[in-house]
Amino acid sequence: MKHTYNKDADEWYCSEGNKTVEKKKKKRKKSGQEYELYKYLFQKEYCQKCHKHDECIGKGSRKTLDIGLNTPEFYQISQWQKTEEFKEKYKQRAYQEEEKDV
Repeated sequence: MKHTYNKDADEWYCSEGNKTVEKKKKKRKKSGQEYELYKYLFQKEYCQKCHKHDECIGKGSRKTLDIGLNTPEFYQISQWQKTEEFKEKYKQRAYQEEEKDV
């Protein structure tokens, strides 16, 4: 299921138009490391009436979306890596690193 994000309103939308109504900051442990994330909760009533409920949620009552705290920064970096400026700088770096290996 695809989700879209409205940066100005800090809201997520599912493919069926349901939007998040609550945001909580959480801490989790995975493989012995602790990390922080935001847990977004979608409108419960909308999820319960949605025709995609079973494939999206299963037995739960509403959809939640966990987003890592650094996700916006990673997205900005990925967009910058697509620019011509980055590609040109990367070519120079690759060329310099190649010279060191010889």
